[in-house]
Amino acid sequence: CSAGKDIACPSATYNDATGRDDQSACVYCPLNSFTLEERSTRLSDCVCTVGHYAHWHGGMLSCEPCPIGANCTEPGLTFERLPLDEGYWRAHSGTTDVRRCPGNLEGSACEGCGGDSCLRTSFTGCRNGTGGAYCGTCAESAGPSVYYDHGHRACLPCREANPVPIIVLASVLVSMAVLAAVLIVVRR
Repeated sequence: CSAGKDIACPSATYNDATGRDDQSACVYCPLNSFTLEERSTRLSDCVCTVGHYAHWHGGMLSCEPCPIGANCTEPGLTFERLPLDEGYWRAHSGTTDVRRCPGNLEGSACEGCGGDSCLRTSFTGCRNGTGGAYCGTCAESAGPSVYYDHGHRACLPCREANPVPIIVLASVLVSMAVLAAVLIVVRR
């Protein structure tokens, strides 16, 4: 306020000080960020532009370039909610070390994430039931009798041991032994 007039900080600036009476008190948002409206009063009102994500460290904001494999097509993304494209993985929400998963990008067990699904404490971006490095193992939630099939890029149930092939093989071997014995007797 100045002489009873309301003087707003323009877009891309904020003023967190009280008792100031002109726009010179407005502070610019960090590089690659803006405010959604005028009259912003906190640094946290600044959001990062498309292609960047917000990284807070020691109460300071920096807008970092989006790593390859992350999807920064929306403004206002944060480090913790950094969405991943399909076919990419990161170990947890505390890192921006985004890695390409082995195999094809489409149909990968690395299905990526977006929005709130990126907030899980053990974030991996893995298809449900998979986990570990590059989503290549079965998570405990998949159940006790499953294995990771690389061809399907999914956890599949283990098959029960089937005794029929063993019985058939044993029968064939016994038949061959009997046939060999018969041939030996006939030749004499």
